[in-house]
Order: sequence, then C-alpha cells, then structure tokens
Amino acid sequence: MEAALKEKRLAETLVKIKDYNGARTKLLKAQKLFPKLDYITDMIKVCNILCAANVHGCFKDWYCILEISVDADGSRIRSKYEMLVKSLERIRNVFPGTDSALTVVKNAFDVLCDKKKRLIFDSERERACNPLCIVEGFMRNAVAEREVGLERVERKKRDIVHELNRVSCGKKSDSNHYDFDNEKRWSEAGLPVVCGAFDLKRSNTVVCQPTVFSHLVSRVQRLNFEQVEICPKKGEVWALFKDWRPFDWCSNPQKREGCGHVMVEILVGYSKEADITVAPLAKVAGFRSVFKRSVDVDGGSTFTIPAIYLLRFSHSVPAFRFKDGEIAGVSNGMLELDPLAVPNDLVESMAKPSGKTNSSYSSSFSDHPGPVSSSIILDPENTSMEGKWCRKDFTSGQVWAVYDGSDSMPRRYVLVNSVISAVGASVTFLEPHPVLYDEIHWVEENLPFVCGLFKTGKTTVNLGMSQFSHLVEYEWSKTDSFYKIYPKKGDVWAMYKNWKHIWKSCDYNCHQCQVVEVLSDISEGTEMKITSLGEVDCCNTFFQRQYCDGFELIRTIPKREMLSFSHQIPCFNVPGIESYGIPEGSLHLEPDALPPRLAV
Repeated sequence: MEAALKEKRLAETLVKIKDYNGARTKLLKAQKLFPKLDYITDMIKVCNILCAANVHGCFKDWYCILEISVDADGSRIRSKYEMLVKSLERIRNVFPGTDSALTVVKNAFDVLCDKKKRLIFDSERERACNPLCIVEGFMRNAVAEREVGLERVERKKRDIVHELNRVSCGKKSDSNHYDFDNEKRWSEAGLPVVCGAFDLKRSNTVVCQPTVFSHLVSRVQRLNFEQVEICPKKGEVWALFKDWRPFDWCSNPQKREGCGHVMVEILVGYSKEADITVAPLAKVAGFRSVFKRSVDVDGGSTFTIPAIYLLRFSHSVPAFRFKDGEIAGVSNGMLELDPLAVPNDLVESMAKPSGKTNSSYSSSFSDHPGPVSSSIILDPENTSMEGKWCRKDFTSGQVWAVYDGSDSMPRRYVLVNSVISAVGASVTFLEPHPVLYDEIHWVEENLPFVCGLFKTGKTTVNLGMSQFSHLVEYEWSKTDSFYKIYPKKGDVWAMYKNWKHIWKSCDYNCHQCQVVEVLSDISEGTEMKITSLGEVDCCNTFFQRQYCDGFELIRTIPKREMLSFSHQIPCFNVPGIESYGIPEGSLHLEPDALPPRLAV
C-alpha cells in the first residue's frame, strides 16, 4: 500500500504542473499495486478528462470528454454528466485538478445539451478531427496508392457472384461480372477495403475518440519497409458480403446498403498459392452473439474463396471460443462474437415489453414478456468495479444488488441463474410485491422499492460483472414463494432525508440521503434501531458513529417506514486505521454505493 500511496503522491505533483498524461500513468500504476486505494478510479477519471481537454493540435471533443457516442440523446448526456459530477465532487477537496475537470465536464454538458451549440460543434468536429473521417480517409488513400501486387492466378474468372453465392447460400443467383484489373474503382467508389497490401504513411494522426478502436489486428505481415499485408488468418472469424454485387456497387455504391452478411471461420488462411477455406457459422438459438459451424443445404460444411476475391470480406469479428460446461446450451467449440462487430442483419431483434411497465425499474434494463437470454450488458458508467468480482463469486440461487437508476445506486435485486462466462452471469430480476397501502402507492409512483417482499420477475438477462454491487441476505418463504429483504444488524444503509410516505416522483428527484448503521434486526410486527454515521474528516469513504454531548444518536424505525431506506452500502472494517489518524471503529464504505447527495 505504501508503494501505491507514493505513486499517488507523484501523480498529484504531476497534475499540479499540468502533466496529466504522466499523472494518469502513475495512478494506473498505483491502482495495479493496490486496487482498493480510495477513489483511485475517480482520480484516473480526472486525468482522463484533462488529457482529453488538452490534446495538442485538436480542439476539445466534448463527446470524448463525456465518454459518450455522437448519437447520444439528451437523457443519456445528462445521465453521464451527473455520473461524472458525482465521481468528481467526492474528491474535489482531496485531489488537485478536480475543479478544472469539473469545469471541463460542465462546458461539455452546456454545449451538447444546447441544440444550436451542439449543431455548430458537430459541424466543426466533422471538419476538424472526426476520427471516423480520418480513418476512412486514411483507408481510401492507402488503398488508392496500394501496390497491386497480389498475384491473380485466375484473373480471367468473371463469374463472381454465381460462384460465391452458390457456396454460401446453397442456391444460385444471377451472374455478375467484375473486371479485377479495375480494382481501384472499388476504392474510388468509397467501398470498404479491409484485405490486401497497404502503404505505411509517415504521418501522425490524433484520434480524439478512443471508442473508435475495435480490436488489435493479429499477425500483420510486413511485405517491405513501406507496406504491410492484412489478410484472413486461420482461426479468425470474418463477415462476408452475402449478396455481393461488385459491378453494381462500383457503379452505384448506395446499392450496397441493406446487403446481407454471412459469418465464417477461417480454416485455411490466405496465401498466393491456395484458396481460402472457410466454414460457415450459424447463430445459436437463444443467444445474441453465440455462433456454431453450420451445414448448408447441399450437405457441405466448408467452402473455398479464391484468393483474388478478397474484396468480398466485409470485416474481421473478434471471437472467443467456448469449452464444454461453461454455459448451459453451449457446447465445445462454439464461438461468442463481439456483439458490436456482428452485422445488424444477423442480430435477432429482442422482444419488446408488453403492457404497462414500471419506469423506475426499466431505466437501465429492458423488460420482456417472458424469459429472454440476451447478450452481456456492460454498463460503461460502472467501470470502477471492473475486476472486483470473478465467476467463483457467483452460484445459482444467490440474490445480488445491481446498479440502476440515473444515479447508478444498487437499488435493484437479481436472482443468479448461472455463470455464463468469465465476465458475466445470467440473472432474473426480482420485482416488488407491495402489501401495505404506502407500499402500493410507492410502487404506483414508480419509486425504487428496496425493503419488503419480492417475487421472481419475467425479465432474464445476462449482466456483466461490473453491474453487481453486493450479495444480499434474504429469507425465502416456501409457502408464498416470496423473497423477504430487510436491513440486517450490522448493515450500513442510505436513508432518505426528510422522507414522507406520500412522496411523488418530483419529491424523490430532489431527495438527499443520510448514512446509518443498523443496530437491530426487524421482526414481524416490531421495529428496528439505527444510529447515524458521519464522514470522517478528510477521509471521504470512512464513516463513524455520531454523538451529541456524549450520547449516541439512536433512532427507532417502525416497519411501516421501511420505504425510507434508499439502498444498502457495503462496508468493511480496516485493521490498523488508527495509525493513519482515522478513529478506531470507523467503517470504510464502498465509494460506488455512496449517495451522490449526502445531507450535511
């Protein structure tokens, strides 16, 4: 821990002299040395923001600063802004540069939430440093100037579509001829070129949007000092154009829109001496991005693509190969493909919710009318928990709290069905079962329900492990099939300040929270005792019991006021904290579960 603190102090010094990139490097090293270092992820966020705002030779990219896509709507922008402000506010007085980062974030929010300002910014960004345009321009120039050095053993072959569509679709299509001597025409038409020889340009390009990167290209072959060759390799997965019409597309590139794709696994990679052998892949029922080898209508399981037909390859798709026993319904050798790289025409549309839904409980997750298995949901706003949980922490039948809502607090509960991979689990959401009048009113107002009776819902999804906050203790009623979840002795919870049972959505949106420790369990028809906790000076994540004139502040909470609890906050005892000036008995609270608005 001492080594990590040393790196943190060096980072603080570097921030003061505006070496944000150097500070970020030091913080990442500190995080590696001691992952649980207080607010380390928030400090890294500060450096990320300041680095993005001070890119040499490029104006500020507000999308990059807020870490959102260019098509993000107003609600998404506001949600991300509030998340960043929450993260930065809690280290405002402990880490230099935070005020500057908050100013940058506010400026980004002001621009992107104003339609006129955003329109002007988008126009300037498109001309100045749109990374997508840079990449596309680079590809076009590289292809236009590429060495046409691929040997064309079968240059005279022109019946392209007839041959390729026959082997991929199992039926013949109209012949369409294309003169490969005019290979540049494909590039000049703005069509994508992903295979072949590419020139290395001796120029640097500033990419202001890291999310533009998909994957590392494997085993690039260097042809000479100025050229590299990128071609399909054995074991890779690629998307092919299904209805390939090269002649028509070159004449009218818009005809490519809406074309289908077929996924293939490369069995024999590209070489100048032999054709490319591939195996077609079919999507596994019940999964969004799991594929297996398929057999076509002619009974074949593989086909070949002539080496001169590289333009038929659409793009490479990152893939992970499963082993037996990892997921129910998935057998050895099946492949999970990167959902972001799977063509839209191969993705089954997810079922839409029917009937009335509780908006409070569908803010982060889609509801479905029945059990549905979807791709892993990885929330980009909750990256600070990455690496905290692993598959060994999860077993079937557990109940976990997961992050949800605009402030991303752990207010929803899920039942674990199975662990599906090293990074995700299949879960079913628990839905509230209100009994008392106040509980019914609360649920009807779409307010978060965290204490009481719950039943198994109909929404089943796959969640990334960064979405899970903590394991929940519950009592199971076999007769009624209900889950009973209430605060337990020793727990730490957030409670609403000045709570009233008649709250409506507008009242909830302005709420503040206080932190309390539970002193006694609640029994049927009785009440429970709590004590107030206050933040330890200069230690934002350490809290201690509060006293007034030497008396501990204890309060009794009747069962009918269980709605006043916001959410549980995981807490830990840290041995030896007295040597750091922290009072004995203080509790370390999970930073990602601390309410964004704490009452003073």
